[in-house]
Amino acid sequence: MDEFITKASIYLVVSLLPLVLFVVIQNVLSFCFINRVLNNSFSRTAYFLTAAIGVPVHELSHAIVAKVFSHKVLKVQFFQFSPNHGRLGFVEHQWQVHSIYQTSGLFFIGIAPLLGAGALICLLTFYIQPHFFELASHLVVSSSFEWQNEYSSLSSFIQTSLGLVMIVFESNKDSLFYYWLAIVSVIAFFSTPSAADMRNALRGAVVFFTVLFALFLLLPANSVFSLLLSFWVHMCVAMTMLLALSMWWWLVLVGFSCVPRSTQIRK
Repeated sequence: MDEFITKASIYLVVSLLPLVLFVVIQNVLSFCFINRVLNNSFSRTAYFLTAAIGVPVHELSHAIVAKVFSHKVLKVQFFQFSPNHGRLGFVEHQWQVHSIYQTSGLFFIGIAPLLGAGALICLLTFYIQPHFFELASHLVVSSSFEWQNEYSSLSSFIQTSLGLVMIVFESNKDSLFYYWLAIVSVIAFFSTPSAADMRNALRGAVVFFTVLFALFLLLPANSVFSLLLSFWVHMCVAMTMLLALSMWWWLVLVGFSCVPRSTQIRK
């Protein structure tokens, strides 16, 4: 049992690392480039037009998961135009700090935009790129995470992530593919949890994982826990790939910001 808990802890933490890394990279890129993007009329227009698509998905995801964990949602702003890069949207909610269920829910509320955007992207992929959806689904479902062997499990985690990347690059590049890539990149771009989201998620994560490990100690290790751990790793793979897709839109926005001012204003 102790060995199972040790290995489960390793999988839970290691599977989170790529996700956390991408969130940090996204926030660093925002810190470095957002002023450049907003100071150029061409890239600023592209940013706010696409924000009107991605931000409502972000905030709706927060609101839905907050309701799931019995939080009182006070106010939801799905999108607001903020030229000075203030809050593009927000969800105000309250919870009982002494409730383990509601407090642990902070973790899922914090990462909710990734879950919501992931669900929407899966739906769009199913209709726009069904062949890609079929290949990606088969790869994820066929991936095996054997908890008795941490090395093969971690290897499978890496192979699954790289496999999803290769499916994107090696798929047939028809016109619909580029429409799909643009749409999912925009949705993924605005699904990145903010610094405030991550702080709240961390508060909830402490409670959630404490309860989870307590269950590991109290209940026997069986296939149910193995199934839950496998689901967790697959979910982390999906969320990491989602954030990877968002990098495309940073390239587009920074490229737009390089358009000379003389070509933006015609006399």
